[in-house]
Amino acid sequence: MDILQLLDCSKRVLVVGDVILDRYIYGKCDRVAPDNAVPVLTTLSKDYALGGAGNAVCNLIEMCLFVDFVTIIGDKDEVIINLLKDKGISEDDVLRCPNYRVKVVSRYIAKRHQFLRVDKHVDSQVKDETENRLRDLIKNKMAAIKYDAIVLSDYKKGVLSEEIAKEIISEASVLGIPTIVDPKRGNYQRFQGATYIKPNKEDVSYLMDISVVPKSNIPMICKLFCERFNIEYCILTLAEDGIAFYKKDESDGLLFGVMPTLNNVEVVDVCGAGDTCIAAIVFGVCHQWPLDKICNFANMCAANVIDKCGTIPVRMIDIIHKVVYSQKELVNIRRLIPKKSTIVLTTGCFDLLHDGHIESLREAKDLGGLLFVALNSDVSVKKNKGDKRPIIPQKDRLTMLMATKYVDFVVMFDEEVPYWIIETLDPDIFVKGPDRTEADLRKRFPNIKQIHITDSKGISTSGIIEKIRKL
Repeated sequence: MDILQLLDCSKRVLVVGDVILDRYIYGKCDRVAPDNAVPVLTTLSKDYALGGAGNAVCNLIEMCLFVDFVTIIGDKDEVIINLLKDKGISEDDVLRCPNYRVKVVSRYIAKRHQFLRVDKHVDSQVKDETENRLRDLIKNKMAAIKYDAIVLSDYKKGVLSEEIAKEIISEASVLGIPTIVDPKRGNYQRFQGATYIKPNKEDVSYLMDISVVPKSNIPMICKLFCERFNIEYCILTLAEDGIAFYKKDESDGLLFGVMPTLNNVEVVDVCGAGDTCIAAIVFGVCHQWPLDKICNFANMCAANVIDKCGTIPVRMIDIIHKVVYSQKELVNIRRLIPKKSTIVLTTGCFDLLHDGHIESLREAKDLGGLLFVALNSDVSVKKNKGDKRPIIPQKDRLTMLMATKYVDFVVMFDEEVPYWIIETLDPDIFVKGPDRTEADLRKRFPNIKQIHITDSKGISTSGIIEKIRKL
């Protein structure tokens, strides 16, 4: 699945829905209270994250989609504003309602295990004045901006009233914009006419009064769901059983299918996985993927978050392929790298991979978080070493490099010197073997921040070739 080339922020999405504030209290729990025989948590730290529709937004941003987020908060919800600013989301589309309070979900965690959740929520009502402002804001944005998709993320906290939801879906239909709904159990009628909907198995069992057990019921349930609410595509999450998908029109391919969950995934915390799933669906819709490919991608993204503790958006850098062939792909990877990460770059032909190479890679990896190897292609090797090299073709050299546990990404280049890789990646540390001096490297690459010279143990590919020739 070639995702890397698509991570260019060229698609724009409107998200309308309820934001939730997730609060995490981390501590240690190593004793039981003597009076009530309950565990005692000693608080060590706390953290905040955007939940609900806010988590869907964070996932979409991680997928390099340009996002506008329309939601409602209260006058005192400054933590939400600060979290949105950290993600580069404008607060211009966040409406403040004086008597509204964002739901706060507090989770108490020790050793990656959540043992208590406390919800704080006032049953806030969105006033008519605020709803009218919300309606005008959405209408103006849809008229002014050509969105690739519109997401309705409903947590039943007042943003998506029946009137607002119906108006968005109706106007999007006129404009030819697909609408993707992540519903909360309740009045699904408000989402009639949407393009995609992503219920879970408990939701559809409750609504249709039909169990998803046996699994043979699933196609019928999806079909009924689409027919009852005039929805084109139903993507049904089945927890440990994967994702089922159904579309009303089979003219362009498969009518129904199930994507099983990925194997060997440790489930630590499923909190927020639904938001990650809806974001993955939106990504696929924006790029006009077929339904089975969308669901496969959603499975991959969900697997990336459920093995971590807390509401954490997908890390696309874990999902994309690890071999880079163009500057555009490298620019897209650079965009995904967290700001605090240390980027290490080394270059070389790595012809006849030997112990000196491995030691150099190990040393380079120990210097930072992500190790990039700029690998000379066969064309580049011939330019530098002559027509008799390389001994090992680039495909095999690439395979051997990626088989080591030290290399995170390999970037192929045809030039004699990979100036474009160094300029695009802007590494924190540049690593080379002892055949180059730091002074020589500084002269050739004056903007390099830090240079590290490794020890190749006196082994070289040229030396190995010469030994072979003398046999």
